[in-house]
Amino acid sequence: MQIYFSTFITGFNEIIKDEIKKKIPDIKINLLEDGIILYETNKSVDAIKQLKFLNNTFLLLKYFPKLTKDPIPFMMKQVINDKKLFLTIPYLNKKTKFRIMATIENQFVAMNPFLREKIERNILQNKNFFLDRTNPEIEFTFISRREGYGFLGFRITRHASYEKILDKGELYPELANILCLISEPSKNDIFLDPFCGSGSIPMARTNFAYKEIIASDIEKMFVSRTRSKANKTKHKILVQKWDALNLAEIKNNYIDRIVTDPPWGLEIGKELNLEIFYSDMLSEFMRILKPNGLIILLLAKKELFENILKNFDSKLSLLKKYNTLVSGQKAAVYKIKKIG
Repeated sequence: MQIYFSTFITGFNEIIKDEIKKKIPDIKINLLEDGIILYETNKSVDAIKQLKFLNNTFLLLKYFPKLTKDPIPFMMKQVINDKKLFLTIPYLNKKTKFRIMATIENQFVAMNPFLREKIERNILQNKNFFLDRTNPEIEFTFISRREGYGFLGFRITRHASYEKILDKGELYPELANILCLISEPSKNDIFLDPFCGSGSIPMARTNFAYKEIIASDIEKMFVSRTRSKANKTKHKILVQKWDALNLAEIKNNYIDRIVTDPPWGLEIGKELNLEIFYSDMLSEFMRILKPNGLIILLLAKKELFENILKNFDSKLSLLKKYNTLVSGQKAAVYKIKKIG
């Protein structure tokens, strides 16, 4: 078995644990803490790369169970003394550009150049590697966790910088996938995202079986963006310009799952009475949702929303709340069931 570790969005430990066990039946989980999972499996690297609810995945090269107050130099010095560590790296059969990175509590940090160069020389003993600090194909990353342990990993996943490929305010695909997972997706679902924005959530829903996917937004710009993305796929997604607070086009008790990221009321220059907004939104969602249907909401104004939700306690039941962070902003995901 190979040992890997993967990072994921904070707050979703139980979702990640349940789903990774479904996707990797032979998995042995050695560590699971907020935002990180360490595990063993015989699954192929390609199969691990397809786990869309994870952020980044690494082949574990070295585990450091107890770090000092200066964790990155501490780990680097131990690695320098392990001359054979880089001689056998699986999955590489060609000359590959590499660099070394380091993070402390998810923030990239500078490394001691003298120690870095020593490790680079160790890596270069493996003739499959050559150094490119500017435009590498792969990375060796030192990771220091606040819990006091650390890893050296060989990163096996790689995606373009989201700042370059996502629209402003668009949800990361990993979070959109987690929201869909929380909704207990089924092949019989009629699914709706009525605040679809740039389309992250409905596009993530295409990774699961479904009966119908509907995406809507009141803003013409967002409708165009989502429709353009949908048209580039083999999936049939109905994209409409609708008001989420007045979905007259949808009949009563029609929708199985509503998964959405409504406005947070934090937009500069826009006034939104969230108390009225939340109340009207839940009333309309309750109308179109089937009995026992689910609503998954990503919100920032937690206390206000929870007070509004109490007004619907005879019709809507809060099943679960997941506290998380979105772009550094405290938020929560609510899983709500319509009482049937």
